Amino acid sequence: MLEYKHDPSVHAYRHPVITMARANLNSWLHSPRTLFMLFFIVALCYIQARGFALTQSHLPYTMNWAESRFYVLSVGVNIPLSSILFLATINELPQRISFQSKSLIRSSRTKWIWGQIMYCLMMSLMMVLLIYVFVSLFMLTAASTHGGGWSETKAILDGYVNEKAALVPVYVREHFTPLTGSVLACIPLVFFWFTMSLVVLGCSLMGVPLLGVLTYVFLLMANVIIYVEFFPWLSVPVQYATLRVMLLSSNVEQRMLKTLMLYLATDGMLIAGMVWRVKKSDLCY
Repeated sequence: MLEYKHDPSVHAYRHPVITMARANLNSWLHSPRTLFMLFFIVALCYIQARGFALTQSHLPYTMNWAESRFYVLSVGVNIPLSSILFLATINELPQRISFQSKSLIRSSRTKWIWGQIMYCLMMSLMMVLLIYVFVSLFMLTAASTHGGGWSETKAILDGYVNEKAALVPVYVREHFTPLTGSVLACIPLVFFWFTMSLVVLGCSLMGVPLLGVLTYVFLLMANVIIYVEFFPWLSVPVQYATLRVMLLSSNVEQRMLKTLMLYLATDGMLIAGMVWRVKKSDLCY
């Protein structure tokens, strides 16, 4: 009687895009630069949590752990610096490893580029998950209480704070719980870093790998280099990276929808351009 043996290569052959993405992600996670970035991201999360604890000490009311986590995630963990740290780990997209040449031989160019795109998405999700976990851990010590719900709603009703001075906007308190609000706050971060990864990957495929990195470094620091108050019509990418900026709009739902459509249109054009480029060029890694 013949015994069936599971061959993992068969599974890899059936799902080459996922296999290539996971192989690249594994190489990225074991990179010394990624470990270096991890250390500083953890430090930024700690600094952000302690900064919120200092802010809360001056409030006439207390916020629980869940809503404190939402506030920190909605503001972002020093987006320019954390983005530059992330950019330092992805400046060589696609990775110059032997696996790239093997995957190009055993798969088609279209599947290869989709594997790279999924790899960019996985890195962005991993980055946001990392921030979510460490912010949650550090907020355990920074938050005054560990209950649920929105404490600011009761504080406003009791007259401790004015609605305009509340840290959590009324739109969020009326439509979301602290948990779902925290998940919502992570979505712009994923799109922001995913788009950044696609720009770096696209410039590399065009033969100008440094252009994507330098462009994004400039855009991340544009609000410091350029006095944007003199140019009210000028928008910098950082303004679309956090939920907090959208919540300050007069029409929150319209602003969130426009931001989502902008990300989808930009990413769609970048992906279409990379697929076309890969089909028309010779690749060698």
